[in-house]
Amino acid sequence: MNKSEMLNFIDNRFRNCNPEFLKLSQVYFEDAVEDTFYNFIKQIGNTIGADWVNGGCSKSVFHFKEFDNYVFKIPYIGFFHIEDEDNQYFKDCAEQERVPTYFCFDDVVLYKNANNDGAYPVDANDYCAVEEYIYRIARKYNVNQMFTKTAFLGFICGVPVYVSSCAGKTYSRKKSNCRKTDKIAKAMIDKSCKEHKDSYSEFYTTECGVFIETYGRRATQRFIDFLYKEKISDLHTGNYGYDALGNLKIIDYSGFHDLDVF
Repeated sequence: MNKSEMLNFIDNRFRNCNPEFLKLSQVYFEDAVEDTFYNFIKQIGNTIGADWVNGGCSKSVFHFKEFDNYVFKIPYIGFFHIEDEDNQYFKDCAEQERVPTYFCFDDVVLYKNANNDGAYPVDANDYCAVEEYIYRIARKYNVNQMFTKTAFLGFICGVPVYVSSCAGKTYSRKKSNCRKTDKIAKAMIDKSCKEHKDSYSEFYTTECGVFIETYGRRATQRFIDFLYKEKISDLHTGNYGYDALGNLKIIDYSGFHDLDVF
């Protein structure tokens, strides 16, 4: 991976995008049908020539065919939420100001706890920086193979951009055909829950079984201990993906913590 080449490529692509729009892509917002955000990210993706985009509650993701084995991530700094079901005000505002509807949203809520109450030594607004930190720590535990690597790439238009290895094949939870593995996975999860009574992990038996089959029992146990000790959470099925070799990876592992409303 040549970071300089990647940064130049991304810089050229994002130059085709209004810088203010790019900064807005750091913002998570939703309307009554919860699709405004994704449509906006798709609009940016079309502008910069991405072949697919994705996003959640903490970051947006862009993929380009020129770097097929990688994805580029931009962290959010907050979100807008429309509580009023009547969106006519926002439509009128957009028409009058000649701006996208998103610029007229209110009820601002900003991320202020990406670092999980100081558990991670990173900027409290940057969930991608959390991922980069967690991956470095995972290497010390020798469990980094379970994650897609995330690294800081540089700034584009004043916005931080990160790069991750790609595990873009969608994961869906399936019933295991191996009862023995299921039994081992359940025992490991139950044992860890008892040992870490004051902690909580969202790593479930099904994914644990897949990890045992992929990475081995000992590595999976180290991984479970790592999750508890480093307070890794929010491991729902949407945060997993398969890499090019068919191995299951965690693609989003920054967690999601408290928000500061004002």
